[in-house]
Amino acid sequence: FLSLIRQEGLRMQHLIADMLLLANADARGISLQINDAAPDDLLLCVYEKYENLAASKGISLQFSLVDAAYRDCALDTERITQVLSILMDNALSYTPQGGKILLLLSQSAHHTIFAVADDGSSIPEEEKAHIFERFYHGKNSSSESVGIGLALAKTVLEKEKGDIIVNSELGKGSIFELRFYKTIV
Repeated sequence: FLSLIRQEGLRMQHLIADMLLLANADARGISLQINDAAPDDLLLCVYEKYENLAASKGISLQFSLVDAAYRDCALDTERITQVLSILMDNALSYTPQGGKILLLLSQSAHHTIFAVADDGSSIPEEEKAHIFERFYHGKNSSSESVGIGLALAKTVLEKEKGDIIVNSELGKGSIFELRFYKTIV
C-alpha cells in the first residue's frame, strides 16, 4: 500500500506541475533555459528512464540513432525531456503487452527530429485535430488521463520554435515527431 501511495503522490505532483506550467504559459509565457545539448545523450537518458517500466509492462523499448555522430543543438533540455516523457507515458498507456515502442533521432543541416513510435492503438482520424487541445479526451483515453499532456507538449514546442507532428494509422500505431528548426551548433 505504501508503494501505491508513493506512486500516486508522484503522479499528482507531476500533474500539478504540468497544470502550473500551463497556467504560467497563459499568464506570462514559458521561460526556457536554452543551452547546447547533445541530442543523442538526451534521447538515451529518456530511454534509460523508461527501460524498466516498459519491461515490467511486457513492452519492448528500443532506440535508433540514424547517424553516427550528432551535432549539439540549442534547446531547453529539461523541457524537451518533459515533452519526451509525456510522449513516452502516452505510448506506454496505449501499447499492449508484447508491443513495441521505438525512440528515434535524426538530424540534418537545418533541423533535429526526435520521435516516439509505438505499435499500440492508433488515433482515429476525427480525433487527430483535437488531441493537442487542453482537457481533450479521445474515446480510447485512459481513465487516469487528464488531457493536458499533449497540450503542454505543443505549448513547449511552440515556445522552442518547433513543431509536434502526429502520424497514426489504423492497426499500425502512432508516431509523434518533435521537429526543431533552430541552427545546429
